[in-house]
Amino acid sequence: YSYGPVSNPRRVHHSTTHHDKGWLLRIAHDRPEKAPGIEIYDIHFYSQNQWHWNGQGGLLLHEYCHVIHQFCLGLDSKHVIQLWDRARQQ
Repeated sequence: YSYGPVSNPRRVHHSTTHHDKGWLLRIAHDRPEKAPGIEIYDIHFYSQNQWHWNGQGGLLLHEYCHVIHQFCLGLDSKHVIQLWDRARQQ
């Protein structure tokens, strides 16, 4: 996946969660129908690096957790905030 000028495109290799249609339009200049969703930009890079995320499927689980956090629990979930604070203290 690449974006930017044809003469100097930016190539991205990561995976991401698309949370907001407005952000995709305004900031990323991308298709709003990608939200909500998870996108793997480079499957070759993903397959080579998936073991850095606790094995096969770990990176997708990480991205699914972003979706659950925002759309199921809510970004202002007191439970998530407490867990985050506890994890940072350890």
